[in-house]
Amino acid sequence: MDNETFFYIRRTRAHPPRLASQAPRRATYTTALEQFEELLGAAEAASPGVRPLPLFYALSQAGRAIAAAGLPDAWKLRGHGLSCPDLSLPNVLDLEIEFRTKPKRESPDSFHGVAWATHGETPSTPVKLGALWMALPDACSLLEEADQIEQWPEALLVVVPETTASRLERFDRVTAGVVSRRHPDGASLVNVLDKYPYACETQIQEVPGAGVVATWTPAGDALTVHWPAETKDLAGRVSTLDRIVPTTPGGARWWRPLVAGVQMSDLTMWWALLFGLSMLARYEPAGWNAMLDLDSDPHAAHLVRLMDDAIEVLPALVLQVLEPSYVA
Repeated sequence: MDNETFFYIRRTRAHPPRLASQAPRRATYTTALEQFEELLGAAEAASPGVRPLPLFYALSQAGRAIAAAGLPDAWKLRGHGLSCPDLSLPNVLDLEIEFRTKPKRESPDSFHGVAWATHGETPSTPVKLGALWMALPDACSLLEEADQIEQWPEALLVVVPETTASRLERFDRVTAGVVSRRHPDGASLVNVLDKYPYACETQIQEVPGAGVVATWTPAGDALTVHWPAETKDLAGRVSTLDRIVPTTPGGARWWRPLVAGVQMSDLTMWWALLFGLSMLARYEPAGWNAMLDLDSDPHAAHLVRLMDDAIEVLPALVLQVLEPSYVA
């Protein structure tokens, strides 16, 4: 685990943010974060066969701290708000996660309560685990060599020229380069942009007589796009980027695809994904162990790598919600 990130998480316990400073929210906030850290440590020490259980419950406890800080009314979370009706599928990517229909604000479940506290959107139709995996920044690359992933859109890396963050760029728009692993030429990416939010606002840069042309970036060939700036000044351009392509805790900007027609946050996508894996480990342990068989299952190595990634990513995502100013 990242000790530096946990230093900042621990620091919030003496001065809880927002509503978590009030009693009795404060006691829930501090205790839940302590459990989050201990359970994540247990996940790091556990074998892959057991790891989804402490991973998911670590995030679930962090969610209670997030709800204590961010939900203005009912803030005590009850139940998961998620389910996996069929755990017998041989391919982990096809596992479906279902979401509670018409959840009530006065009795928030864990998933929806955290989504409300972080102003995120939630699906109303089932989502396959593979769709969540491919929509997650960085994590999508952990599956890039696996089969059967073409059906789900990937998170796209967005490279912002330095001029976009300066006064030299046009005030009325934001310019960025969009990089795709599936579309290394950049230009063919234009054919799939309808799977991403704000596609109707997106303008594609074209060269007269040559059509769509890719632009070289250090991350690879990119499709150059423009988005209308919210206001015609530097602050408006930055605000536009933050709305359409939010940064990860590490500072990179990603264009996440729509999942079941909505914009899920990184935190809630990880939440639903880890819930699915924990259900497999808990209720279908033999089937889960078979999925982790490196000698027979083509996704086994990817799953192990995904869980390793979760241990590093989750603390930063939680800190980003609790105290955004602490995250680079």
